[in-house]
Amino acid sequence: MISHGDIRLPDNERSARKLYQEGGAGQKSIALRVIGSGVYPLLWFRLQIVTAATVSIVGLAGVGFLMSSPPASASTSASTGWVVTQDPPLSSLSPAPSADPFDLSLSAISCTFESNCTAVGSYYDVNDNSEPLIMTETNGTWVATQEPPLSGLSPTPVAGNIGFTQLVGISCSSADNCTAVGSYQDAKVGTTSQEPLIMIETNGTWVATQEPPLSGLSPASTTDPVNHGWLWGISCISADNCTAVGEYRDVNDTWDALIMTETNGTWAATQEPPLSGLSPVPAGGSDFAQISGISCASAGNCTAVGSYVDLNGNMDPAIITETNGTWAATQEPSISVVSPAPATENLRASLNGVSCASVGNCEAVGSYNDVGEYYHPLIVTETNGTWAATQEPSISGLSPSPAFSTFALAISCVSVGNCTAVGNYADASSPIEPPLNNTNPLIMTETNGTWAATQEPPPPGFSGNGFNESDSRLAGISCTSVHNCTAVGRYSKINQTWNPLIETGPGMLSPGSGYWLVASDGGVFSFGDAGFYGATGSLPLVNPVVGMAATSDGKGYWLVASDGGVLSFGDAGFYGSAGSLPLVNPVVGMAATPDGKGYWLVASDGGVFSFGDAAYHGSPGQLKPALSPGGSNSIEPLAAPVVGMTGTPDGGGYWEIASDGGIFTFGDADFFGSGSPTNIVGMAAL
Repeated sequence: MISHGDIRLPDNERSARKLYQEGGAGQKSIALRVIGSGVYPLLWFRLQIVTAATVSIVGLAGVGFLMSSPPASASTSASTGWVVTQDPPLSSLSPAPSADPFDLSLSAISCTFESNCTAVGSYYDVNDNSEPLIMTETNGTWVATQEPPLSGLSPTPVAGNIGFTQLVGISCSSADNCTAVGSYQDAKVGTTSQEPLIMIETNGTWVATQEPPLSGLSPASTTDPVNHGWLWGISCISADNCTAVGEYRDVNDTWDALIMTETNGTWAATQEPPLSGLSPVPAGGSDFAQISGISCASAGNCTAVGSYVDLNGNMDPAIITETNGTWAATQEPSISVVSPAPATENLRASLNGVSCASVGNCEAVGSYNDVGEYYHPLIVTETNGTWAATQEPSISGLSPSPAFSTFALAISCVSVGNCTAVGNYADASSPIEPPLNNTNPLIMTETNGTWAATQEPPPPGFSGNGFNESDSRLAGISCTSVHNCTAVGRYSKINQTWNPLIETGPGMLSPGSGYWLVASDGGVFSFGDAGFYGATGSLPLVNPVVGMAATSDGKGYWLVASDGGVLSFGDAGFYGSAGSLPLVNPVVGMAATPDGKGYWLVASDGGVFSFGDAAYHGSPGQLKPALSPGGSNSIEPLAAPVVGMTGTPDGGGYWEIASDGGIFTFGDADFFGSGSPTNIVGMAAL
């Protein structure tokens, strides 16, 4: 499908939607001009020249074209590409971890780009307290991060050896800028008095943030401090703008959905929407409701999921949707269509996690019990605003062989119809039902709308069919592209102690599974698993095509012409072009942002045009001030023309390459060296 675009055709009217950005006040540029082959630090990049005998090939884009190798300490599953990563030691943490931890696990993860993630959970210290656990991955290396103190919070956290604090949800808007949620035990009364906990990381430093008061909610929050409230999930659209969900205890001694919203750094409790209009009818209007997961596609547009108790005593899935800042309860889809059929009495169906690829297009996962009281994964899908239950995939081919109950706990989608969900299942050696042990991590993958169970790699120290006395699971997942996902949870050793479990997989598609070539007439040639979504090869273009870029899910691409016109195909969105601008020099290439919601164009003089969520980080024209003979500042011409560009993995910068091999770096793109003065025509980065 061809989307909006404006590569110029003869006598064809251009699109009226234009964006142009060539710098701006307050923007910081960091760059080095490199001429020839001088001695500089090494740069790890690839120069790529593609030619063909019959057409003039001018660009290439790939479906997972570049792939880094798994770390040396990883255990690889050859059949699926998923690997188990060794968790980092906790010895540097304070309080020190227990030598024989019973509960040491990870509950949630958020990745800003490949191999750069933050995961949260809990661990038991030497005093038998449960402490927040934060682990950070930077360029593939995991370390345990010191938790911030809670001493400044109100109510005051409990002291002594009965503390129970945990983090269960996290969302990162960018590298080193994350918000995590959970609960902590206060000092007011007893051992079960829990308060919502919010921790914020700003530029790599974590602090505990004061929770907002719940006094304005209806039903009113209890004044009895026992079991005051919890936060289970969070989604941030940018730094200082997040929404968290959970539950709180009201004056009627029942539980209600809890929503907390951060706007420009200020947190407030948001009134939950009434559930009274739902069917089955909720018990007590909106009582006995819990919200477990949330995903925000844009500011003021979020979807949260959980469960509620109806008048018949059954537990039903709950979906609440925020549209342009207003929350409303959404009618759950009927789950009667799934097989095995759900229980009609004593139903226990809930949704645990949700991920939205765009507004009105979300997928949520959870579990339901059948008439035999066995549990099965529950998947519900929203397509253009309409929800429907999706048949779970068969897991019969997994090893260890499944038996009894299966649960889906979290999901991450990179585009519509391309998601990965995780959870756990009980194997055939489990001695009881419902199982209390002998559970195994579960991975389910959706590719282009079709779900399948994926064989997980064995946790460290296990081999053969089944884990003896084990309780292993995956509880959180974050996918940065269709080629890369990281999941976290826990695995159990023979002595039944729990350890953090980190697994990294290829996501929905196999890395390096295909690529496209584009010719100067706009013809597109697809290879491997790269799909064909359109071309301009049969149209008489005014200006030649000079480059292309693929979307993050591999389901579309953009073409750019030398006049800056852009044409988008498949799921590639049109975000503007330079086609109507009087260019001093022709456009020579383009690069897309990691999420596929923006792109850059680069001209032969190094000028950069940014569109969508592609941020401008500078251009070579700003870097070479020279004093002219007349005494005024001028710009020194480049020694050789720029011929291409590529973005950094997180979209926070980009490189430009000149025909003499000179490299320009901007934003967070590092300089490692340059090429020799030959006829360089392009570049690609790891």
